[in-house]
Order: sequence, then C-alpha cells, then structure tokens
Amino acid sequence: MTADFKTGTNLAGKVLVAAQCTIAGNNTVYTVPALSAVKVSSAALCNTTGSPVTVSVSVVPSGGTVGVTNRVVDSYPLAAHDSMVINEISGALLDAGAAINVNTSAANAVNIVMTGAVSS
Repeated sequence: MTADFKTGTNLAGKVLVAAQCTIAGNNTVYTVPALSAVKVSSAALCNTTGSPVTVSVSVVPSGGTVGVTNRVVDSYPLAAHDSMVINEISGALLDAGAAINVNTSAANAVNIVMTGAVSS
C-alpha cells in the first residue's frame, strides 16, 4: 500500500533522530530508510556547551553528497547553551536514501532532535 501524506494513510509519526553530533565537521544525522518516505515536522539544534559553535545544515538527495548546493543553513553562529529551530527543513518531503547532515565547528557540542511522519 502506498503512503498518502495528504490523507495521512500508512504514516507513522515519530522522532526521526535525537542525537549528538560527535565530530567537528559533517555529521549525517538521519538517512531515510529504503522503501520509505519522510515528511519532516520539526527540527531543532541545541548547543549544550559553554562556548559558541558554528553550524550548517544540508538536505542531501539520495545518491548525493554534502555541499553548498544542498545547504539550507550556512555557518550559523549558535551561542553557548542556545537552541535554534531549523525552519528551512520543516515540511520537507524526503525520499528513500535522502539524508540530513549537520556540520559543526566542535565535536560533542550540538544535539539535534527531528520529528516527522514516515511512510512504509
């Protein structure tokens, strides 16, 4: 059965990812599973440290690579102990293999929580 995002059939709402970006640089934090599609509902980043960090966010199509052509947030200065909602990906429809990448200037400083609806 095919998922229908308009009527809400064959969809499961869930936390897509709740994780810490463990390296400075590119962190692929979520990849849409095979034979699925996702509609992102909300996404937020939180700097859990006492120092500012710089973050960038990319929406990478299936088979693509992280780069400026798929960046939706570029070099955002996230203050110490501050959070940001990533409005740029709310409502995004992602196909199987598409990924969300967060680039951070410091390891173990930024957490991401993203929710959405998954079809299967």
